[in-house]
Amino acid sequence: YADESEGNLSKIFSEASRLLDQDRENYRAHHILSSISVVRHQYDKALHHAEAIIRIYPEQSHGYALKADALFAMLRYKEAARLYKKALDMGRTSKTENVYWNLHASYFNLKEYKKAYRLLSKYVNPFNPQTDYKEIYQLGMSAASVGKVREAVTFLKIARIKVPPTDAEYIQKIDENLAILSDESK
Repeated sequence: YADESEGNLSKIFSEASRLLDQDRENYRAHHILSSISVVRHQYDKALHHAEAIIRIYPEQSHGYALKADALFAMLRYKEAARLYKKALDMGRTSKTENVYWNLHASYFNLKEYKKAYRLLSKYVNPFNPQTDYKEIYQLGMSAASVGKVREAVTFLKIARIKVPPTDAEYIQKIDENLAILSDESK
């Protein structure tokens, strides 16, 4: 919902609220309200709806991931990491949901760089044609953070090949980090 206009968000929020008034256990309404609350930086409301999903539908991983999203935004990375991990362990690995990415970011913010790298290594395949260059770049930087310079250089070179010529920012970031890592490996 981050890309929605405030007007559309208000309409969606109102409709989800109406549905929730009709059925206090409406999974989709709680999900929508939690997601929109995070976008609006209303983290207590987001937590309320996520916790409702966990209470009513404990077998659904989405409630745990939604609660983790709110906690992550509140800079409560340790709690967020635990819940993201639980969501992944329950089978929630959808890239579009970004659970693994947020777990990686939680580990990184907790300065648990090895865990962050292991996680990205598991979920980002740099040799898959569908893998985004930004993910490969992050995998390379994560490898560098744990001293795996050769792997980092390889991943950054792959990212460099895949980056579109119109993304000058990433071209520069990749080139600068390749230069630094190439100096380190000598």
